[in-house]
Amino acid sequence: MLGRIFNGSGKPIDNGPPILPEAYLDISGSSINPSERTYPEEMIQTGISTIDVMNSIARGQKIPLFSAAGLPHNEIAAQICRQAGLVKRLEKTADLLEDEHSHAHLAEQFKLHTIERVYISLTCGVPSPSQGRIDVPIGRDSNNRIRMAAIPGSLSRGRARHAASRYKVVETLGGGGSALVEWRLETGRTHQIRAHAKYMGVPLLGDEVYGGTKSMALSLLQKRVSRSDQEEIIELVSRMDRPCLHAIVLGFEHPCTGEIIKFSCPPPPDLAEIVGLLRRSGREMVTTKLCVIFSLNLMPRAKWNNLSILVYKLIVSDIDSAVA
Repeated sequence: MLGRIFNGSGKPIDNGPPILPEAYLDISGSSINPSERTYPEEMIQTGISTIDVMNSIARGQKIPLFSAAGLPHNEIAAQICRQAGLVKRLEKTADLLEDEHSHAHLAEQFKLHTIERVYISLTCGVPSPSQGRIDVPIGRDSNNRIRMAAIPGSLSRGRARHAASRYKVVETLGGGGSALVEWRLETGRTHQIRAHAKYMGVPLLGDEVYGGTKSMALSLLQKRVSRSDQEEIIELVSRMDRPCLHAIVLGFEHPCTGEIIKFSCPPPPDLAEIVGLLRRSGREMVTTKLCVIFSLNLMPRAKWNNLSILVYKLIVSDIDSAVA
């Protein structure tokens, strides 16, 4: 059986000779050592803290943990973890163990779902109800193999795996166009939060793959934020090149001491910046509407026309949703 030669990008070499099994080839060029792969400087903003046998890594936003479709091959797992056991990824974040016992102990905790994982996110729109539990299986999206999907009732057909997430709206932002949401995972499926948020109809802001597009975010925010902040909102949202999702707490039992330990990581600057702007702008908009209501209330009700009544009801409704 004849074969072909492919280059590093997976493309066949033009005019390459047919190859027989077990054939030896002479290849000219410099040898490549996979362990010598490097990242651009801006991608190596990752801090590593060590507690006994464990390393906790806060990776830069552009560093993937694994090679996958659409991701560079210079993954952090290959760069940093060649001698360590990789236990579990948390939306492209991982804890690394330096011996087999620790690796097995942590892996068992993930299997038993005793690991504490807390995330925060910004959503396009506000989840309703403001807190709850989503218990919907997650499997590969039949229309896009890179994307996962929440598929109700799919467990019996073997199309997906059990997935459960608890969420709570921490704060309504941008006049009701977005929300800061806390997530606690009972399971650890690939893209679990992103798929469940999309299923609820409130995809993560900046998540182009799962529907939280920039155009959707701007359509929700522009009409709800103060006019003075609209340009800055447009600029920040336009610069968003990733989902607004951050793993803020990871807690588990230490594999050697049995002590419950927690790692925490503050939100990165880009997420903190847009949260601050949406928080400020939403309050300014509510203040403006309250002033309008106050002015209307100074007017005798007998002089209110249908337009005044409509404006009053719309403003009160918007304020209720913005401060809920």
